Amino acid sequence: MQYIGMDTHISNLDFAVVNDAGRLTKATSVATSVKNFMEFVRKVTPPRIIYMEEGTLAGWHWKSALISGEKLIITDPKENHWIGSSGQKNDPLDALKLAQLARGGYIKEIHHPVGDRRRFRELMQAYHDTVRGTTRIKNKIKAKFRQNGILCTGSTVYLETYREEWETKITQ
Repeated sequence: MQYIGMDTHISNLDFAVVNDAGRLTKATSVATSVKNFMEFVRKVTPPRIIYMEEGTLAGWHWKSALISGEKLIITDPKENHWIGSSGQKNDPLDALKLAQLARGGYIKEIHHPVGDRRRFRELMQAYHDTVRGTTRIKNKIKAKFRQNGILCTGSTVYLETYREEWETKITQ
């Protein structure tokens, strides 16, 4: 078995390949793209599994690997204490440590839904982000009135029909 540890960033991907004996057999850095990602993985002799930590690019890499027929396991960075707590921190070393953790069986996989479930999850996250943003803005509006010594309760302060009434309170 070949364990491919991958540390990902928007500009580059760092790979480290560890064999069953725990020896580093390949290590490289390539520009981030599906083509470069798959070219490197296909150069590693099967059987092989790719491991990466959860991050902004995880879904994109997971989908790319799935389309190409490769197995990609996404892990929780909080569970990988050896990587995060280490005094030495750099991308090639992080990829190597991830491959070594995988070889030792210390990886906990994070589930990534596919198809409609994935789309539903993304829409729900967008909805929750919108609600949080709206709440934050409403709290700022009320805080501005309170900073000016104006008692501000209820929801009329947000409504367009009461806007003139609230504007006169500010100018008094």
